[in-house]
Amino acid sequence: MTATCQAPTAVLIAFELHGSGDFAVIPDRLFVRITGVSRREHGYVDLIDYACSHPNDPYVISGAYPHGNYTSDCKSGTEGGQDYTALRAAVRWIASDSVEANWITDATQDNSDSTATTILGTPASIFGATVPAWMGAPYDNRFLPSNPYVSYANFLDPGVTYRPIDTAGTAGPKVGAFYATPNNQLTSWGTSFTLDWKLLPDLSLKSISSYRHYVSQFGDDNSASPVPLVLEEARFTHKQGSEEVRLNGTWGTLLDYTIGGIYFDYTTYYASREDDPFLALFYGGPATPTFDFLQNDPTHTKTEAGFVNTGWHFTDALTLNTGIRFTHEDKTYTYHRLNIDGVTEYLPLSNPANPLNNTVGEYKGSHVDYRVDLDYQWLPTLMTYAEFSTGFKGGGVTPRPYYPQQVIGFGPETLKSYEVGVKSEWLDHSLRANLATFYQQYNNYQAGADASSCIDSSGNLLPPQYANPCGEYLNVANAIGKGFEAELEYLLGGLSINSSFSYLDQYFTSSTATSVKVGQVPPNIGKIRASAGIQYASPWVASARSRHVWTSRTRRTPAVTWPVRRMCRTRPTRLPMAG
Repeated sequence: MTATCQAPTAVLIAFELHGSGDFAVIPDRLFVRITGVSRREHGYVDLIDYACSHPNDPYVISGAYPHGNYTSDCKSGTEGGQDYTALRAAVRWIASDSVEANWITDATQDNSDSTATTILGTPASIFGATVPAWMGAPYDNRFLPSNPYVSYANFLDPGVTYRPIDTAGTAGPKVGAFYATPNNQLTSWGTSFTLDWKLLPDLSLKSISSYRHYVSQFGDDNSASPVPLVLEEARFTHKQGSEEVRLNGTWGTLLDYTIGGIYFDYTTYYASREDDPFLALFYGGPATPTFDFLQNDPTHTKTEAGFVNTGWHFTDALTLNTGIRFTHEDKTYTYHRLNIDGVTEYLPLSNPANPLNNTVGEYKGSHVDYRVDLDYQWLPTLMTYAEFSTGFKGGGVTPRPYYPQQVIGFGPETLKSYEVGVKSEWLDHSLRANLATFYQQYNNYQAGADASSCIDSSGNLLPPQYANPCGEYLNVANAIGKGFEAELEYLLGGLSINSSFSYLDQYFTSSTATSVKVGQVPPNIGKIRASAGIQYASPWVASARSRHVWTSRTRRTPAVTWPVRRMCRTRPTRLPMAG
């Protein structure tokens, strides 16, 4: 069954207030800048209590679809609204002609609604005959609203499914009611300190120190109806610190160089209640225990890297740029799977004979990347280049295993890129034109595995009892990508007109998992992307800007496994911001 998304047509007004101030505390030495923003936007999807708006539905009369808290128009809240305030302070201190320090700190408080989600279609032919025996009420097309900006989600599981009491999956007591708070909250703050020190006329040192902490909480109801399918309430607590040091120098007119190192360390706690009552439908019926558990998983990552970049100016026109970087990663993930009492182990995912609870997954690995780039400046306004570079996406640990046998690490996804291009300016620097073409090789593409490719830590296929379902994330495929991109920008006084066009042909060339097909385009990759924009600014007229972007159709990665058409997550058009 295919999914389509109806384009929003509603118009909303968002109120946003910006403010900033610059101060010279000590003239020519100490400066302060303070910036703030506050945004308020009403949610554009209304949460409607289905029992209130459909009092004659027989399942409402029987009590299968419960009444909730609502106003006289049956509205219980909204989704998609924004409510955040952020502040930023920056201090610049010019201590001497050779030393400058910059300190920046920021804080954000976000109390926005949950993500806007509405139903486009439900496969009543599948659910309609089965769900009544399971939940006492069907999940069918009655929840398709005539208004695309209405959802009947109530974020409530009445708790009629059962909890397991042993490793054999025997049904125990009912799990009880669970309410996932419909919000999307964030409390965040961070700070950074940058020191620039000119040691010698041709040698300088830069140090960048930073720290960030945030707590994020959100609730989801993926059914958009009073029949619970998947509910989640999650809380992330994150802290990170980093230090980067660079030594920049020159050697006459021949060589520019940078030598540096990076240290990065972060810890995240992922606490949630995962309530998937719909799984009882697929695993034996109403008497079968289903997924409903707590987790509080700490992850820790430490990254160390060193790099050297050089620029060799052989002539005024010919420059060779080179770079090399060594990176070492160390990542751990500790799994906790508990019953809703928060004490006993959740037996379908962990038991004394096969314990996933308190199991630690680990990945350690090192990688070397390099870059070679040759530039030739034909004219002051015309330069061509040819470049070869490598890159990688770090390895990690399977985040959602179903069995401890699936707790394994996966390696980095790597890239080799070849690119040639031209950068130019014309008409007395009024017209800028850039063109590039490229070829890319992706190896060890990271994706979810399936039962046919689920492996143990030695690379051997897991037996069926530990492979279905498979929660592993592995290196399963190779791919290539090729294409070109062009950019144009025209400047005339305060008028700026810009446009871009790109073409990308990317597809898998090999695969070890049935979930990835040879010749298939990776998710979220569009072949053609184009944009155009215009902006005007002058000392007498406030800046005005318009920009349009178009991307060809892409293949989406499914977010759920039940046969329900996914929800529309695009936002309506807005009027210009006021305030």
